[in-house]
Amino acid sequence: MGSEAMAESKVLVLIPSYNHGPFIQERVESILGQDHKAFTVLAIDDGSTDNTASYLRSLSVENVIVRIRERNSGSPFSAWREAAKAADGYDYVWIAESDDVAQPTFLSRAVAALDASPGSAFYYCNSWHIDEDGEKIGHTINYLGEHFKGQDWLSPAEIDGCDFNNRYQVFGNAVPNMSSMVMRRSSFQSAIDDQLDRYRLAADWFFVGRLANSGNVLFDPWTGNGFRHHARTARAETRLERLTFEYFRAIQIVGQLKGVEQAAFEEAMKRCTVMFIHQRGSPITFLKQALRNDPAGAVRVLLHLASRALRHPRLVSGAISYISRRSAR
Repeated sequence: MGSEAMAESKVLVLIPSYNHGPFIQERVESILGQDHKAFTVLAIDDGSTDNTASYLRSLSVENVIVRIRERNSGSPFSAWREAAKAADGYDYVWIAESDDVAQPTFLSRAVAALDASPGSAFYYCNSWHIDEDGEKIGHTINYLGEHFKGQDWLSPAEIDGCDFNNRYQVFGNAVPNMSSMVMRRSSFQSAIDDQLDRYRLAADWFFVGRLANSGNVLFDPWTGNGFRHHARTARAETRLERLTFEYFRAIQIVGQLKGVEQAAFEEAMKRCTVMFIHQRGSPITFLKQALRNDPAGAVRVLLHLASRALRHPRLVSGAISYISRRSAR
């Protein structure tokens, strides 16, 4: 029995926390209650101003490491980079967002799947959407089925990573919630870089693409995760123009990965443009947001849009008319 326990795959569980006081205890308890016990928790609080840090300081559990920052870093992905440095010696990494929850068998199920598939980069499952009170308000199967056609999301699948990026990830994040995913440690470390800090919403989108670039994707239709929705999410606080710019950049980054066809890339960029116009985004605000957030990335986006317009002359007159109408308001 002892030798079997020693042989269990080891997991580093990162809790990147910031002002999730109402949810942090439930999150920690859902991790400590996992039936796979070969894990270490690294909880990094990013300068919370509520009771999150005080709760984490109160923990006295052998396999829980707590790091409290006095000031907010401005990016949740700084904790990811810190975890990447601490991950040596572990087999897998689980980013457990501090407002989500997990079923007790989540980790054992993910580890078993990854252990059985050495060529895989990550495992993920379905999630319930839950509100601030923990009530179920939706399910990720609806999002997957609506946005990523051609895959049976009701059945387990092992998908070639390049094919996953070409068919799904270039069009949007086909992993609806990071907490539902467990990654091979080497894949996680290879996908981390400083570029993540520049993006508030789309970093996880192209991060998943980079993960898939390193191996197969294991999808489990089982519902093992609770994905919290509330007013404190980054998406609720971000305006359309920055959102669209980040989406353009995510498509460009995933589009450069091996296996992604030019036709898929072009179609994804087109859909993003249509979304921006349909939701009446401001081109001037878009430009300001892009240049402020990532000047080099802004140039790449503008060059692509200009190139597309030149190849489709009718788009030029349409864009000019649209900008004129917006400016006149």
